[in-house]
Amino acid sequence: MQEDALAIFGAAVTKCNPFDSTCKALLETDAEKIRFVLSIGKAAVPMMQAAYHVFGAKNIREAVLVTKYDHLDGFHADNCICFEAGHPISDENSVKAAEYVLERTANLSAEDVCIVLISGGGSALFETSLIDAQKQREITDILLKSGADIYEINCVRKRLSAVKGGRLAAHMHPAKVLTFALSDVPGSRPDVIASGPTQADRFPDEEFYRIVDRYHLNIDGVLNNIPPKAELPEDTHFRVVGDMRMLCLYAGKEAENRGYTFHPLQDMLNDDAEVVAGGTIRSALSFTEHCIGKRAYICGGEPSVCVRGKGKGGRSQQAALRAALELDGIKNVVFLAGGSDGTDGPTDAAGGIVDGRTAAKMRRNGIDAELYLANNNAYPALQSSGALLMTGPTGTNVNDLFILLIEKEIPCNP
Repeated sequence: MQEDALAIFGAAVTKCNPFDSTCKALLETDAEKIRFVLSIGKAAVPMMQAAYHVFGAKNIREAVLVTKYDHLDGFHADNCICFEAGHPISDENSVKAAEYVLERTANLSAEDVCIVLISGGGSALFETSLIDAQKQREITDILLKSGADIYEINCVRKRLSAVKGGRLAAHMHPAKVLTFALSDVPGSRPDVIASGPTQADRFPDEEFYRIVDRYHLNIDGVLNNIPPKAELPEDTHFRVVGDMRMLCLYAGKEAENRGYTFHPLQDMLNDDAEVVAGGTIRSALSFTEHCIGKRAYICGGEPSVCVRGKGKGGRSQQAALRAALELDGIKNVVFLAGGSDGTDGPTDAAGGIVDGRTAAKMRRNGIDAELYLANNNAYPALQSSGALLMTGPTGTNVNDLFILLIEKEIPCNP
């Protein structure tokens, strides 16, 4: 069953290859010669490769690629400048990349066509702030550690950024800007994906101040210098080329190919990662109490984690460790939680894969899973039992995937 779970995850991620979907979308545009191509995010390389494949290097005058450290993978193309930068907190390279793009797109004309390719991680990787850069990073860090969801985080990011909330597109005016996005945001709302560098900010002022108050953000004295929201034409071109729904669908099809009855669950999860894992498992076990056969429960999204400790891990690892406790001693059940990009939080693991034996393995190795959860230290706990999900960077990023497989030969209580 663990092999099945790994195969389901791998097939879904592979079929969400952004190169193919981006090529298809670009082929449907009427553009021939491109003044500027910008690709930002964890999937920036395959999306940029798609642009060069469709248009050809001779028809792209200039390009800039910005991705996470160790995601460049030797990429090189004519007329393309590459940056690697920080994630999930921006760093000096994030600023250098954004300022370089602003400089190179300062004097575009109405005849110029700009292609903007965005994917998850773009909010941190591509940034120049309207306030002190260190202050902006501290605010983002507080939101990430307080369990804020991606909508709340990016609402604040946009207000404090010179390139988000449509400000990049406004800077490129009067050029024609065509945006293609690989969404890692539940619901795929255009102005939230990578904080919407080419999309007008749709969050009302009241929402911004609600978030500031809820998470006790100290922004007194920094808002006076922030300009009004960017105003963009209503017909601004934007297209989603891949998202969480597609990932769950592909996973479900692979599960069916392996003999499982597919039960699709939510694909817009943004609750606490431990709550999602525990709730999914308890609901599924209750539902299958008197069922026989093989069943696959699949859901996805971008769960949050309230950081209480100083350990090593990520939201998928936190979910997997909670699942190990929920499944302790239960046979014929496997739970996998993995980031589709292959990197969960600031670690080299995509997530974790556990079953009813995992918690016992941890205890034999002196691991108290509850204490490790409380310290947000899921990585070493999972590592101790061989339960880390290691894929390396996958080249895509459409959120996290949770897979629960259950097989029962006879009706029984869990």
